[in-house]
Amino acid sequence: VAPFEWTAGDWYVDDLRDLGLGTTQNLAHHAASAEMAEQASTVNKTLVVQFSVKHSRKQFHFCGGGYIKLFSDLNQSNLTGAAPYEIMFGPDICGYDVGHVHVIVWHKGRPKPRDEE
Repeated sequence: VAPFEWTAGDWYVDDLRDLGLGTTQNLAHHAASAEMAEQASTVNKTLVVQFSVKHSRKQFHFCGGGYIKLFSDLNQSNLTGAAPYEIMFGPDICGYDVGHVHVIVWHKGRPKPRDEE
């Protein structure tokens, strides 16, 4: 897993206000995690998770994505792309003409089909 850098990137308005995690290597997996102080509950509540991704150094042949994964149980010292998650979402792009947002929700041990609510 490659390290991050703290940067505003190539495009910004305010170099301090626009700081965020930046990837340091092309074609490498990057991962960061933070444990919550207490378990979140969505019983009678709405869960909102939001983030932004800025692909500022892409080339025409660039393919990649930036995803958030929500875990119910995770050993943070062994975080890999194969770690089982409950929800994953984020943009996936390839070149300048292919892009979509992945949304995968796991339910009862399998990905929930898109046509289910």
